[in-house]
Amino acid sequence: KMQSVNTMTRGEMLLLLYDELVKRLTKAELALEKEEFDIFDASVKRAGLSRGCFPAGCCIPVPWHIRL
Repeated sequence: KMQSVNTMTRGEMLLLLYDELVKRLTKAELALEKEEFDIFDASVKRAGLSRGCFPAGCCIPVPWHIRL
């Protein structure tokens, strides 16, 4: 049974957020394996991720709300 966002606890909202993130990134991973780059790109964008570069020169996805 779906619970209204208005009645969810913070913990329940966080679990829902991560469940959706995992779902979207799994879709992106499957699309990448199949070389369906349009679906991969859309899934990563829908997950709210973008590329963030760090001093070591390593580029990894960083959630938009963490970037400054």
